[in-house]
Amino acid sequence: MKSSFSYFFYLLLPALLSISLLSCKQNPNKTAAFVQPSILTKGGNFDFAKVTFNENIEQLVSKLLDTTETGFNGNNYEVFLYGKNEDFSGPIRDQHYFKFPEERYVLKTIVTDSIAQFDSIYFNQVVLETDAQKKLTAIIGKTKFEHKTGLDSLLNKLFKKYGKTFEMQEHDRKNAEVEAEFTKNMTPEQKEMSRQSTPVMDYAAYLLDYGNEGYVVWMLKDRIIQVSFDTDREISISSTGEYKNIEYLYVDFLVLTKNEYKKTGEAQLENAKLTKAGLQPFKVYNLKDFDPINPERLELLEKAWGK
Repeated sequence: MKSSFSYFFYLLLPALLSISLLSCKQNPNKTAAFVQPSILTKGGNFDFAKVTFNENIEQLVSKLLDTTETGFNGNNYEVFLYGKNEDFSGPIRDQHYFKFPEERYVLKTIVTDSIAQFDSIYFNQVVLETDAQKKLTAIIGKTKFEHKTGLDSLLNKLFKKYGKTFEMQEHDRKNAEVEAEFTKNMTPEQKEMSRQSTPVMDYAAYLLDYGNEGYVVWMLKDRIIQVSFDTDREISISSTGEYKNIEYLYVDFLVLTKNEYKKTGEAQLENAKLTKAGLQPFKVYNLKDFDPINPERLELLEKAWGK
């Protein structure tokens, strides 16, 4: 109960006040409704699960926009513009990437504790991508875990909230096709016996069976969620001579619109038709499903260039 509400009625309705106070005492653990922060600040707790993609980009990044690497103090959007003005010099980039056909803007926050979260997992940096009209298309949260349990917890929370990953759904679909073909001439009783004898996969355990690098994807109705991770070490020596050599799991938590995902995939296939090669769109993030060495993606690319 808000104190202003109680005070307003104090003189006029003392009985109502008594009832209100009694109600509050009976619900001591009742929490206030969650309010989505509109600004990314230290400890702001911007919740990735509540991203609508209608957020005002300039209000969202606030004072945490990082322009220190460029020394540019004017229009922050132009600093991170990539597309037609992007410098593609260098053989490695030329060989692996192509320019996305539409302009995109990239904004990056400084690194600071608890800038955003998903459930109880916190991120220390956020990178945002917008379209040419500065409408949010993708948001990436970056964090690191010293122990595997941190990443396990994130993946487990995603599994509980969103269910099976795209890979799991594809596994189920292919198994169903094989089962249907195998049992098509069986009686209903035989089909039931076959179903009961089929091993049941422990998806929750399977999700946590990963190595030092990899990715997981959830395909939702309006958005794509991709968690990609790899392992690296941080070595430091303090002024007192203390030496640290710690291995971390570095995690990128990517959420992008289904429409942007579709556009990116179509652009890759169109580029394949023109160049007869499998390249990735040059973006601030890599969509692992669009990696040219991904077997399913490679099949689509080969069709596009006529093989």
